[in-house]
Amino acid sequence: MPLLETLTLTLGPAIAKSILKIWLKDSDIGLNVTSSFVELIVSKTKDVRAQQKGKRQFEEIGEKVAEDLRQVFEVEGAGLQDNGLVAVAMAVAATLDKAPIDAALLAEQNLESTRLAEYLLTRPPSEIVGLSCAETELYRRIIQESCKDIIDIASQLPAFTEHTFSEVLRRQNQLIDIATQILGEVQLRSDAERLSIDLFRTVAQLSLDRHEQTFAIGHLDSSYEITRAAHFNVNRFFEASSKRLLGLRGPSGTGKSTLLRQIGRVINDRAGLAIWIPAEELVVGTSVATLLLNVLQQFYPTLNARAGDDALKLGAKLPGGLTLLVDDINRIDKSTQALTAITSWNAPTRASSGSSEGGDGTIIRWVVPLWPGQFAASPNMQSASRQWEFIELGNFSSVEQVAFAHAVAHSDEKHVQRVVEALHGDPFLCGLAVLESVVLEGHKRTELLRNIFDGAIERAATAAQQTLDDRVPLSDFDRALNALVGFMLLAADPEPTWVAIRQALSNDVCSLLLRHAESHQLGWIGARDSHETWRWKHTRLRDLLIGRWIAANVLEPALDNDVTPQMLKWLSDPGLAEAVALAIIYLPSNKYAKALTLLSRYQPLALAEVLYLNLFPVETDLRTLIASMLQQLLADYIEPSDEFVEPPQTWLLSKLADTSDPLVLTITQNLNGKHRWWAARLRNGDLATGLAWVQHELRHRFLPHTNYPYLEQRLAAFSHIHNNRRGDVVNALAAAIAKPEQTGAALIFASYLRWPECVQPMWEVWAALPEEQQLTSLANTVWFLSCCADTNVRPKLEAAFLLSLKVNDEGRLEGKGSERYWHFLEPLRLSLWRPIQPIAAEAWASIVEGQSELQDFVAPLLGGIDHPAPLETYIRWKGVRKAWSFWDEGGESIDPLADPPFRRRPVVNADSRTHLWALARTDVDQQVRLTAFHFWKRAATGDDLPALHTIAVDDPLFEHALKVRLKLHDSSAASFLIERMYIDPASWCGYAPLLANEPGVLDALLDQLDAALSGDNEYIGHSNWVFQHLPTEQLLQVVRKKRDCLLMSPGAWPSLWRSDEPEALQLFQAAVAQADGQHLEFLFFRGATPHYVSLRMLDALKPILSRFSSMERQHIADLALHNGFREWVQEYLPDVLVSDGKLQYRWVTDVDIIAELDAAAALVPQGLNAVYRNTRLFSLVLTLRERSASVANIMQVLRTWLQPSSGSNECTVVALLTARFGAGDDIEWWQAQEGTMTQALAREVWTRTLFVLQRRKWHAAGTIVEG
Repeated sequence: MPLLETLTLTLGPAIAKSILKIWLKDSDIGLNVTSSFVELIVSKTKDVRAQQKGKRQFEEIGEKVAEDLRQVFEVEGAGLQDNGLVAVAMAVAATLDKAPIDAALLAEQNLESTRLAEYLLTRPPSEIVGLSCAETELYRRIIQESCKDIIDIASQLPAFTEHTFSEVLRRQNQLIDIATQILGEVQLRSDAERLSIDLFRTVAQLSLDRHEQTFAIGHLDSSYEITRAAHFNVNRFFEASSKRLLGLRGPSGTGKSTLLRQIGRVINDRAGLAIWIPAEELVVGTSVATLLLNVLQQFYPTLNARAGDDALKLGAKLPGGLTLLVDDINRIDKSTQALTAITSWNAPTRASSGSSEGGDGTIIRWVVPLWPGQFAASPNMQSASRQWEFIELGNFSSVEQVAFAHAVAHSDEKHVQRVVEALHGDPFLCGLAVLESVVLEGHKRTELLRNIFDGAIERAATAAQQTLDDRVPLSDFDRALNALVGFMLLAADPEPTWVAIRQALSNDVCSLLLRHAESHQLGWIGARDSHETWRWKHTRLRDLLIGRWIAANVLEPALDNDVTPQMLKWLSDPGLAEAVALAIIYLPSNKYAKALTLLSRYQPLALAEVLYLNLFPVETDLRTLIASMLQQLLADYIEPSDEFVEPPQTWLLSKLADTSDPLVLTITQNLNGKHRWWAARLRNGDLATGLAWVQHELRHRFLPHTNYPYLEQRLAAFSHIHNNRRGDVVNALAAAIAKPEQTGAALIFASYLRWPECVQPMWEVWAALPEEQQLTSLANTVWFLSCCADTNVRPKLEAAFLLSLKVNDEGRLEGKGSERYWHFLEPLRLSLWRPIQPIAAEAWASIVEGQSELQDFVAPLLGGIDHPAPLETYIRWKGVRKAWSFWDEGGESIDPLADPPFRRRPVVNADSRTHLWALARTDVDQQVRLTAFHFWKRAATGDDLPALHTIAVDDPLFEHALKVRLKLHDSSAASFLIERMYIDPASWCGYAPLLANEPGVLDALLDQLDAALSGDNEYIGHSNWVFQHLPTEQLLQVVRKKRDCLLMSPGAWPSLWRSDEPEALQLFQAAVAQADGQHLEFLFFRGATPHYVSLRMLDALKPILSRFSSMERQHIADLALHNGFREWVQEYLPDVLVSDGKLQYRWVTDVDIIAELDAAAALVPQGLNAVYRNTRLFSLVLTLRERSASVANIMQVLRTWLQPSSGSNECTVVALLTARFGAGDDIEWWQAQEGTMTQALAREVWTRTLFVLQRRKWHAAGTIVEG
């Protein structure tokens, strides 16, 4: 048989079969070695037309790949006889056709062709027997080339779901077109930058359109969206924050997804680049480049394998870098690990290794909607606050309500505004309703909500109906939804698989549900964990439909005493509390009271939800009933401080802490609690509990310097309630100042209100206090005056500052902190991240200028105030004193491209920047010019380049300006960079990656690298990090051409390793293998902060691990664990885990955790606080919360440790951890443990833990805030 015939008839079908297997990722099909690819297609779809089109397309794809391989046969098999070539082709075909592809290989993310080739070559068929050595070598070569084509094509074929598979096959020649493009030599066999900036922008826009389709609620499109007050804080984040992680935190339905999408559109409209990243794509241990590749190929499947790296290179050319928008993280099973992945990427390293700063200095910011329970809102989560900035979202403010009404109204704007007010500015409800058609008059709130919900459901049914040619009655679509909800409740699964739905429901119902999914109004069918599942568009939509079902099928019968055990199970499931509360609106009004009484018995949390939803704003009898029942439910409640698992009443109080209703004060008046009780009462206007809360916090910290949204949101609500009666609050705060135990709390409380009316009366009381009492509250007073600041604030501030001279300052001259420093200056300095009033800023400056005795210790604070006057005063003072600065305005990392580019808190006030620029350009004092420029550059953007171009070459500021221009990727600066790389290579070669693609830059780097890395210069080390920032092409040239230089430059080795480029890793291996031991110390400790590492980087260390000291091996383990490679550490660094019989790392193995569980169980009778104080269990809890990927699977460990013979103590410890880290999937296991809970304490914590797991089943992110 001639070669061409063999390739077409034998090898082509085998290749087609392999492509199909990899594309389908079906383990049963992967193991199938007897069926043809046509039979495999038939097994996946019964659509005959799709079968025929699929058969034809895969036949042609197989032929095209075989034809593509013909050249390899002819060129590399030139010395072989024709029958030898045919024998090789038959052996390759047999290998592809007969080798089963196991499930593990199919499940690999981004399966590489080399992995597939290695797998196949270990399973040779009988046809390989008899091949000569040359033929065997060609056989191996053809297998490798075949696998490249197979993976290239299979990985870029369009994604599909079970119900869209047939549709994909039916599309005219789509699969063939993709394969043809992939096989095109010019397009995809080169390393050309196929992802252009225009295409990247197109994909980014497509992603936001897809996001809107997925998450937008109701009938309104983006043209009706308003700019919310939160946008100001968003802008400050992008302009001023050195952090790269932004959390949009708020309850369900407060507009987080809308704001996320608006952020993306604004960035893209301003020539930046923001793209939506589905939460399911976040996997610990992968790179940002891989993440981007996966997302880009969802929208443009034919992009080549370097598209992720290309995206980072393109992002490097944008002054604002890339913004990655991640949504729906709350609903994925492993939301904690997804957040861990984001934080692990938030570290400086090279593009292809992927972090928050890529290879060309690409800035990457992440914006992530979060629920209140994620990254607890208390100030104790310091590790989170160091990396994240949070913006809190709630209902529309009164100003936003007016703006929204104006945006959506077509005719009667006043009526729409009244409707929005009636809905309390709830963004979800406002988006769901057709506001102009809502009738308010004569309708109770329950009727109003029911009408809105029914209208939304009817519109969804109409949209689904329009996807059919034959008109099906709308009522049938409604019945299909009810059938789905009923099945969900029976299965206890909020997002059931489509397979399970099809097995449980009729074909007609499933067909209508498919139409609902296609219309995308209420939900859709999406892939999750390799399964198709029904995905609800919004949690509140799901709860609404469940509530409607429960009203008809549970509450109505239960109110008539016709109740079954299954009904009671649904009625009492805490995960359904929100749905049960919504069920009330579907009952007749004469049954409300009886239904509320039923809830108080079976579903207390739903009763609190009724109050939260404000279902009965004016029905006095029902409100009295609700208050009475909630009071009874909370009567014996004391906020737990030593409880292993919090009681269900805690959830009640947490719900009340989010509820704005004066009834909350009545319900909670006789309680004795702390954070949640304080929050509930402060939110509803109680000053006394607010003062108690602030006073409590001041015992631990100067409150203004911390970010404490949980408190500050309630203070904002308090301010709103009392806005029209400020005088009463001011008088009460003034009276509190006179009480020594409340002086500081009253002043700080007032500082959050920022009411100028507070200043005079509160100052008068404070000024009359004994001096000792004044001194103890002096920082509080200065902060209060600066935040409230009336027009006559200057003399008051001056008196307070002068009084600070009486605070003990011993130790300052010896370089030690004094009482004045720690109790007055430092609290104020740390709080200056918050803005003070402009009139106060001017007063600070004039006071320092006029009072020489204050200058040496108050003037340093002025550098932290974003206002022209204090900044100039600070700059001139520093120019005279030449003093050390708190603000490190001129500081630069030894790595010039280290994150962030300009460091510290930027100056973003437009007036401040204008004034700073004027000082930098015109002042006669060169030190003043330089310091002003350093402050100015912190917020520099591409818009500032024209101004920077005005600084002449002979200006002393030129080189400082040049560095800023380089960091802004100003290509016109290339010639200046090249010149300086030759003059002073050690100082300037480190900037080469910023303009690496500009002509002459790489040549200069190659010419001067030896000098730059030489130890004979003042700036030794400044260029050591250049390699991790270089684009791949340039890095490879450097590695190949400067190998000897790099082998002799130990300072450069860490950067080579961090580059994650295979050739650089090989050079790193060679360098370490031949190095002296002294050069291997602190190799991995450099940079100190854990950074991103890939599995490839770690595997490069395996042959040389023995070369490193025990300390360096510990640093390697730190990095690996931080990035989620626990198994790698266990396998390759077992000696590091245990040294001299003592554990060096906790929680990596089951044994580590079990040892601590044993210790904790022994102390259970002494209470939780004793357990935390005397064991490391609290350390385990923190580690699980913040970087769970480095810890052994805690739930598996608990299941192993808890035995039928375990006692009450063990059960209690397991309950503690299960309540914190268990999921809805653990309910069945936990219920099976009930029989072992024989003692009272164990049974109590078992019941409480089951409550938590049931909540988490339906509301994965949780809502309790840890105080």
